[in-house]
Amino acid sequence: MITSSQAYKWYQIKHLDVLNEIEWEPFMSLTHNVQRPITRVTLVASHRKIERKAWEKHGGPERWDTYQIRRKIQWNKQVKGTRPYPEPIIGKLSDNQAVAKLQLEGKIPPDGQSPTDLLLSKYVTSTNLRQLYQEFILRFSVPWVWEKCNSILDAAGVFADAAREIHLGNALVMLPLYPLRTGRRQLRAKSSLRRRMADVLRRAPRKGDSNMDVIKHPSGQILHVWSKAYLTELYEILKKIFDRYGMEVWKKVRYNVYHTYDRCHGSMHFNSYDGTWSDPAFQWLAGKAEPGSFIHSERSRCQAGIEYNEVLPEEDA
Repeated sequence: MITSSQAYKWYQIKHLDVLNEIEWEPFMSLTHNVQRPITRVTLVASHRKIERKAWEKHGGPERWDTYQIRRKIQWNKQVKGTRPYPEPIIGKLSDNQAVAKLQLEGKIPPDGQSPTDLLLSKYVTSTNLRQLYQEFILRFSVPWVWEKCNSILDAAGVFADAAREIHLGNALVMLPLYPLRTGRRQLRAKSSLRRRMADVLRRAPRKGDSNMDVIKHPSGQILHVWSKAYLTELYEILKKIFDRYGMEVWKKVRYNVYHTYDRCHGSMHFNSYDGTWSDPAFQWLAGKAEPGSFIHSERSRCQAGIEYNEVLPEEDA
């Protein structure tokens, strides 16, 4: 259970605003005064229901987590460690618990860093990387971009903190702004469009499959790409989903395509030779492509892609 004051302090939810949506119960507590005991009455409600209400208010658990991280960063800048950030105590490790956990894992937090901050990401191993982590959250608004970039550097054999700081700094300015993947609505479980979309993505061709086209990039590189027939089928169903359910559902569905493209062709890419970052899969997350970028996207390869591009918003919300 959670009190009304805790609901506001931790989740910024006033009990009067959700009085008709969440059941509140009176709770009596006895406090002792020097002269006489005092009975206090406060309102309590289900902690889980309050948490889910906060998710709903911010557009889903991912948006809520992002809001919390950004708010905590701003709080720490303002109070400079004089007061702890007011966050839910359930599921939160104290510094002592965090130290014990890190010791079991053989890790030591950097000087001047709270061990609970290190637990936010295993890649925060220096003061500069901690600052970069905060900059990633402020720019991209989603923690997974930081984790993805660092896992790519792991695969590339970049382990020294100084080298990671340089490459992650480049990623900050080179990678596109990834939109949040959670909309407030989603396709109904029994929706025919949901079944069709799942079937189309399940059949997504990989390199070497017959349903692939081979094209020559202006740079001279030979590329294996999804065939025009497959793209037509995919863009047609994406357009139908956007037309029928609107932008909020499309925001979720486009990430399904992004991850499918990632499995087939890869997404975020780090060039260890020149230190550049790119993400060819981002086109599946982007809004309406302008003429300059449209000609280089998959949408330009078929009429269905052109029509799909026309209905999209110019900028992501």
